[in-house]
Amino acid sequence: MNLRKKIFLLIVIVTIIFSLIIKSPISLVPLIYIILSIIVSFIYLLLIKNSCRVVVDSNKKKMFKRLSKEIYNVKIINKSILIFPKVCFSLQLENIDGDIFKKYDYNFMLNPREEKNLEIEVEFPHIGMYVVKIVEVQIYGILDLFCLKYKPKWKEEIFVTPKIYPIEDFDIDTRRAIFPVNFTVPYKIDGEIYDDIREYIPGDPIKNIHWKLSAHANEYMTRILTTDAVSGVTIYLDFCSKNSVNILERANLNDAIVEIAYALSLYAIKNDRGVSLAYSEDNNPIFKVPNSILDLREKVYSLPKVSVEEIYPIELLVSQYGNSNSSLDNMFVITNNISVELISILSNFLDKGKRPILCLVEDELKKSVSEEMKKMLKDSSIEYYIAKSAKDFINSLGGALDVKDK
Repeated sequence: MNLRKKIFLLIVIVTIIFSLIIKSPISLVPLIYIILSIIVSFIYLLLIKNSCRVVVDSNKKKMFKRLSKEIYNVKIINKSILIFPKVCFSLQLENIDGDIFKKYDYNFMLNPREEKNLEIEVEFPHIGMYVVKIVEVQIYGILDLFCLKYKPKWKEEIFVTPKIYPIEDFDIDTRRAIFPVNFTVPYKIDGEIYDDIREYIPGDPIKNIHWKLSAHANEYMTRILTTDAVSGVTIYLDFCSKNSVNILERANLNDAIVEIAYALSLYAIKNDRGVSLAYSEDNNPIFKVPNSILDLREKVYSLPKVSVEEIYPIELLVSQYGNSNSSLDNMFVITNNISVELISILSNFLDKGKRPILCLVEDELKKSVSEEMKKMLKDSSIEYYIAKSAKDFINSLGGALDVKDK
């Protein structure tokens, strides 16, 4: 109940009490006036009941980048010869769970036969599936005593994709090749030099390589082979939300995790490096290997969201896949959940010759990494970043990833 209705109700109560106290015919005049006002307002609302029409220009575009904007053209038509004293219109952006992220409210009056055109610029702040819909149109009668609520059936489902932040320079080490590589090996037979291509598996014992070369050339040979073997990066994404209970905090965290992983993956593929994604969904570990930019896009678009229901620990995920043959040398862990156990696990992989890189995503309003944890990270020599968004992280990159604290 708004303020105007409360004031009107107070006037009615005072008038009734006044009439009962005075007990005179003249004291009934205000009461009769109020009753007539209520009746007229109600009848007026009935007369304009079916006179409102809402038309929305449907948008053919159903996919938008995060932080992009789109204009929705809405037309509200008064088909009657009566005035709409007050019209309240609301359009909102909500996710598939019904959580509201944006709401646009308008109040105006419509003259007889008037068409009101609204150009509503809607911003898409977070990644995921959303619905743009008209909540309701409220049409008030005389004195705002009664309200007619009209709920159009129009709505549009859209998908908001990650914003792409290009990486200019990022050092992906080649520590262990992930497939056999062909080498061009010059050798001399009967005084003439020949070039031939032979396949040698990365990791072959040096004696075995000598044997292969010597057997082919009929003489014992020693060659220093420089490979162009390609390694890559395995990206571990943590969608477990232990600290963020607010829907907006979880959405911001999800945006940062997905966009950082997307930027790194795009960079790796464009530079002919291997890339794989490890994460948990519905508390089950998942490992995916995109083989092209198009395949990567599909896999990133199908990633789950940060959720309080997701309880599969990042420590277990890294331990499980980090020791497998499918895990690549560069281990990039993106998480909001830092622990002593995770630092210990990454330190062990560092000792084994791998390159763990930790990206801690902090909430914009509060810090999730204590000074004690920062000291442990520095003492462990693990490369790490602390960032609040993908843009924040990408801007802090400068060639090889050194130990940094953003």
